Amino acid sequence: MKEIQSEIFGKNPWDLLSVFSIYRLIVASLMLGVALIGIGSLGQNYPILFLRASIAYECSAIIFILATLFKFGDFNNQVWLQLGTDIVVVSLFTYASGGIGSGLGVLLVVIVAAGGILTLGRHSSGLAAFAVLALLFEHSYGFLSEQSFQGTYTQAGLLGIALFSTALLSQVLAQHIRMSQELASPKYISSKSENHQAWGPLTVFGIYRLMLATLLVGIAFTGAHPNLLGDHDPYLFSIISATYCLLSVVFIGTTLTKIGKFNTQTWLQLSIDINIIVLLMHTSGGINSGLGMLLIVAVAAGGIMTLSTTASGLAALAVLALLLEHSYVYFFEDDLEVGSYTQVGLLGISLFTTALLAQVLTARVRSSELLAARRGQDLEQLNQLKDYIFQHLQDGALVVGDNGKIQIINQKGRDFLGLSQNNQNTLNIRTIPVLAQAVENWQNNPASACRDILYITPELPELQPKFTRLMGTESTLIFLENYSYLRQQAQQLKLASLGRLTASIAHEIRNPLGAISHAGQLLEETLELDKGNQRLLDIILTNSNRINEIVKNVLQLSRKDPGIVEKITLKPWFTRFLEEFYISKQTDETHVCLEIESDTIAIKANPSQFHQIIWNLCDNAWHYGKKIDQPPYFKIVVCMKTGPYPVMVEIIDSGPGIPKKIKDHLFEPFTSTNGTGLGLYLARALAENNGAILEHCPNPPESGTCFHICFPAPKLENK
Repeated sequence: MKEIQSEIFGKNPWDLLSVFSIYRLIVASLMLGVALIGIGSLGQNYPILFLRASIAYECSAIIFILATLFKFGDFNNQVWLQLGTDIVVVSLFTYASGGIGSGLGVLLVVIVAAGGILTLGRHSSGLAAFAVLALLFEHSYGFLSEQSFQGTYTQAGLLGIALFSTALLSQVLAQHIRMSQELASPKYISSKSENHQAWGPLTVFGIYRLMLATLLVGIAFTGAHPNLLGDHDPYLFSIISATYCLLSVVFIGTTLTKIGKFNTQTWLQLSIDINIIVLLMHTSGGINSGLGMLLIVAVAAGGIMTLSTTASGLAALAVLALLLEHSYVYFFEDDLEVGSYTQVGLLGISLFTTALLAQVLTARVRSSELLAARRGQDLEQLNQLKDYIFQHLQDGALVVGDNGKIQIINQKGRDFLGLSQNNQNTLNIRTIPVLAQAVENWQNNPASACRDILYITPELPELQPKFTRLMGTESTLIFLENYSYLRQQAQQLKLASLGRLTASIAHEIRNPLGAISHAGQLLEETLELDKGNQRLLDIILTNSNRINEIVKNVLQLSRKDPGIVEKITLKPWFTRFLEEFYISKQTDETHVCLEIESDTIAIKANPSQFHQIIWNLCDNAWHYGKKIDQPPYFKIVVCMKTGPYPVMVEIIDSGPGIPKKIKDHLFEPFTSTNGTGLGLYLARALAENNGAILEHCPNPPESGTCFHICFPAPKLENK
């Protein structure tokens, strides 16, 4: 509340309290002047009490100005202290001047209005109740103890209605001010013209008008006239009351249907209110009837609802109507006790003071609305920018509620999770069990969950999630990084490094390799070798060609060139491969088992690179996949499965498994317990170069280590 007060009233709400303190000082000085000079009817019953109250009021006004300027104490406490003092002093002025008939009660309406404005409606009802209690206590005490005491309980009741109506209007204004603070909302900006014209508060005031008119009609037609109301001209009082009631119904209808411009409607309705109230005053005996209090409500309502200079115009119209009515009665109806011009003047001062307060606050509200509108536009632009950035993130992003419902998700997140654009309102992570489990793991152990890799389906990329709890909510923000893409990026960096390495050493390797190969060919052509030496020469030539193929494959790998892709039927290919493997390792089929599900299973790949992949895996299985004191043994399984990579080749050994310390770095270069550590790295890179996926199976079907290569189905060629 204090922040809103500061926003409306400037740097702080003490500024407007200072203005009211100056008004208090003027009123106190005026009362002191009246008490010293002795003009008018003010203080006629108890002049000494009136003089003492005026002096005390003057001193308190000076003290309150100083307390306000130096911002002494809490603001709301200061408002209660100052305005409570005002109510007590005005009650003393009223008692010393003969009671409610003196007209000083209108000052209470100004005090309640000021309190409601200063505290944004928080204390207006309390001040109104305190004023009514003080008024009733003063009136009852004076009525019971003084036979010549002026005024009636009717006037006290009308003043009470005016006080509570003013409190209600100040609360409506406070609601309007708070609504203006919410102008920063884009939704509010889109309809701010409708809210700014305050048809709602005008409807509330129309209901108040209808209730007042109905009360007056009941008084007129039941004959239960309180003192003064309608006594001067009961017939005219009845006609005006009935007309007012009918107009109230019409005005409610025009307000609900929003006929015409808002300001025109307000001017028309409140102008008619003022004129009818003045006519009702005339039929009830003039200013002494107390109906003039209701004029303050009309003026305050005009200033509050239109947020413009309407209040001054309405105050001027009301004062002009009062003067005309009072002058007519004074000059043309001598038999009527019409009060004095002092009472008319006090009511006029109250009307213009109310109008002034409304205008001061209007300027503040308008500046606040403009500032809020600018902030709203900035916020709308920021929201658009935020939505644009959120939707164009390279990572997937989604906000998940505590119940698992996906509240917001960007396009990348939809692509990564395989979600369609339909059924936005029914998306829930429970339909994605892997993600739901990851969220649960994060809630149980935030440190380890961020290292999990999500495998949604084989055709979707691998994802690495990151979780963040949104402050002040039960929602979770989830970022999904494309782990496959990150791995590919890392692979490309490694390939670039490998390319530079191989480019620099390829020449050095091929020169001696060419010499060895050439020498072997010369030996084969020039010498007649026996069978054993010929076998050794064949091994030299075969391995020279193999080394040359390896260098060529590495060079192709660095250029991401799969070379010539051919259709490979796996059963005959593996038969030839194992024959070569047996000769190289000097073993036989007792140490290697081949299981092929179907003779027709085929893939599309570069034969040389495919040979390199399988050779590396089988070589690892031969060297590392054996138990102590047992010969090596591994199995090659070729089978079909469902999904985008239906052909699977598994290499399963019977060894002790991969050490835990290198399991997470299997496919990184130079990772090995014995050797160069390039075998698996090159095998995976060559597999990806041919559109396949090489993975380590963490839970092999048998004991040992399992690697599987998944190939996409070869496309059917048109006949």
